[in-house]
Amino acid sequence: MADAERAESVFINLPVGDVARSQAFFESLGFEADPRFSAEDRAACIVLSGTVSAMLLSRETFGAVSPKPVANTATMSAVLTCLRVDGRERIDRIMDAALESGATESRPPRDQERVYSRAFEDPDGNVWELLWVDGDA
Repeated sequence: MADAERAESVFINLPVGDVARSQAFFESLGFEADPRFSAEDRAACIVLSGTVSAMLLSRETFGAVSPKPVANTATMSAVLTCLRVDGRERIDRIMDAALESGATESRPPRDQERVYSRAFEDPDGNVWELLWVDGDA
């Protein structure tokens, strides 16, 4: 894809039951909120990287912009979000913070020679995978 055809940034929109609780959860993992795209109890923008953010939308706000019914992420998957990070230790630090803040581990760790990953469900049931791949792989 040519540079002119690439997106400048990505916003992953997720329905959540309590915006403030969800924002506090992601801040406990070390991510920051961007107030420019946040709106009290309706939305919180969590910066995941320089070009990727998660929009935590109240179920009502999400439903107002979605052409389909809002999935119940406590019982079904709507999206699996994978974050590539810079080391096994960082994965374990983020995972430990997630578990301490109310997440549940959604599967056992996958530890291969040059790939390591763990996954958790946030308090709203959205699945997040943390992935490290050896740069020489």
